[in-house]
Amino acid sequence: GIVSAGVHVADVLQAPLPIGRFHTRRIGAAGGVHVRVSPFDARVCDVKFFDRQALDMDKTQERKVETIFFREDLRRVSYEDVGRIYESPRVGAAYSDAFLAEVARRRELTEAKPKIVVNYSHGTASQFLPQLLNALDIDVVAVNGIVSENIGSRSFEEFEQEQRELAVLVPALGAQLGVIIDQGGEKIFVVDDRGRIVNDMHFLTAFIDLTVRLAPGVVAVPVYAPSSIEQIVAANGGRVQRVRASAEAQMSLAAREHPLLVGDGVGGFIFPRFHPSFDGLYATVRLLELLIGAKRTLSEVIDATPPVHVARLQVDCPWEEKGRVMRMLAQDPETERTRQVDGVKHQRDGEWVLVLPDADRPLFNVYAEANDDDRAWTLVQEYADRLERMRAS
Repeated sequence: GIVSAGVHVADVLQAPLPIGRFHTRRIGAAGGVHVRVSPFDARVCDVKFFDRQALDMDKTQERKVETIFFREDLRRVSYEDVGRIYESPRVGAAYSDAFLAEVARRRELTEAKPKIVVNYSHGTASQFLPQLLNALDIDVVAVNGIVSENIGSRSFEEFEQEQRELAVLVPALGAQLGVIIDQGGEKIFVVDDRGRIVNDMHFLTAFIDLTVRLAPGVVAVPVYAPSSIEQIVAANGGRVQRVRASAEAQMSLAAREHPLLVGDGVGGFIFPRFHPSFDGLYATVRLLELLIGAKRTLSEVIDATPPVHVARLQVDCPWEEKGRVMRMLAQDPETERTRQVDGVKHQRDGEWVLVLPDADRPLFNVYAEANDDDRAWTLVQEYADRLERMRAS
């Protein structure tokens, strides 16, 4: 394994991704590795590599690792230079200390004693978050809190069923909100106090609204996030920075430029002042902190923010055709009229369409925003048909 290459290994045992990344950075390691069963397919094992800042490697570095692996061009050392494995101390304690130090409204939280329902998705966040919530006097009703290597991978239909079950539990128990934390501990998906499942993009908008009202600053969002975010942030004296859609690009920007907040529009949030990685544990507490500071419920915030009309469609395209199709789309005169950050984006009359090649699968992600859902779906379908024609030509 790794030690045969002369590398010492600090074993953090079972820990969610945010804590693994935090610890990698804290001890000054040269890098990190997180191994897990894929949350999307139980037959697949994910191996995630971090750099010395605990950020995802970019695609160039990933290709280098894959090349070395498949060639079996691995370094070997003599027996006296073999690395050692040791259990890393204070993994949870160091993270907890830094976590609680970042909670500015700790007294208000403990006085309010909010009640929430948390679905841990059988992930390792259930071994760390309950103690943090208990330290803040937050009443928690736990769901799927048993860590299991045999449970965790779920289909989209199963995830939607868990959302519906959470939507029933929250109002029945009189909770302020419900949260599903993904198995890796990086993303959160919420239900408001009225039992409504909150759309991910709408939740991003609401979270940003709460954040900039408290402390205006720079907020970073991906190219496919709703346009209403610019209006909300500008109205509170802040600025929006658009960033590429990949997690690597978003974490790199967080580490490099330290914006107030980075949100990916699919449940992920980065708080660079704490650490420049997606962290669903901290996002859960930060949401409660923002709501208490604003003296509002989540349902009130959701109702007060503009509705989001963003549609998304996936269009299959063979790997060997993706480059040619993107070049054809880039030559369209509309492309020159819009500032390009990632993929190809066309914007006109308050509407936009974004075509984004998927980095890991042979397909395109097509996003569109319009004044209503029907128009947004019409736009994505129009561009999906257009991509099909380009591929066939």
